[in-house]
Amino acid sequence: MKDTLRISLIQMDVTVGDWVVNCNTARKCLEGCANLKADLAMLPEMWSTGFIWHENFLELAGRTYRRTLTLLSQWAQRYRLYILAGSIPEVCDSKLFNTSFLFDPSGHILGSYRKRHLFHIIGEDRFFQPGQSEPIPIETPWGNLGVLICFDLRHPQEFQHLRQAGVRIILLPAQFPAPREHHWLTLLQARAIESQCFVCGCNRVGEDPPPQPFSYFGSSCVVSPTGEILLQGRSRETLVSTDLDLSLVEKTRRELPFYRE
Repeated sequence: MKDTLRISLIQMDVTVGDWVVNCNTARKCLEGCANLKADLAMLPEMWSTGFIWHENFLELAGRTYRRTLTLLSQWAQRYRLYILAGSIPEVCDSKLFNTSFLFDPSGHILGSYRKRHLFHIIGEDRFFQPGQSEPIPIETPWGNLGVLICFDLRHPQEFQHLRQAGVRIILLPAQFPAPREHHWLTLLQARAIESQCFVCGCNRVGEDPPPQPFSYFGSSCVVSPTGEILLQGRSRETLVSTDLDLSLVEKTRRELPFYRE
């Protein structure tokens, strides 16, 4: 099992409803991650379409879902990257899910996760079905990895479930809106401290059009198992990268044995 992982967080703007523009942006960013010699690249939540708050959402998702998976597989192979596909709108049996996928450099899907906690305040639950399964650790060369999505950040039980399942890293793609940047940073640190994992939050930047004119502050960051912010993006479109020493997970749990499983 490898102890060193170079991760790149893609802090991109998302053009609501324009799949072509968003895919072009993502491709260029992934090429940049490859140039930075990243092992794993991470996209934000709903990067391919944004959130579309009307009936056209299901129609657009139906047209683009499989095409997006095909592109991600091709990009993973082309750039020799593990890609955490943020999340994309998944269509299954005419139902819509907010789903994340992890691809390996051969283009295969290693695992997926459907968002369990939908952000009801903006009506996400009117369009999406919640995932019914607890997050399942995904096996990688760096040990077990966990995936959660955005509003899951406010549900610590999901992080504890992953900790107990032996993950070393938890990836959290998001569209976490202003003005709650303080909540975002504080909760990421709290979840890292509680789970004694590396927690990597990838948040988008930019603004949405009406009827939900949210703005997004970025601040994508990597937090160590002791709660230290190792890396933080600002409020513009950018790539942020760092090397993780994953042996710190075992060291932290050994020196601070707070939990008795």
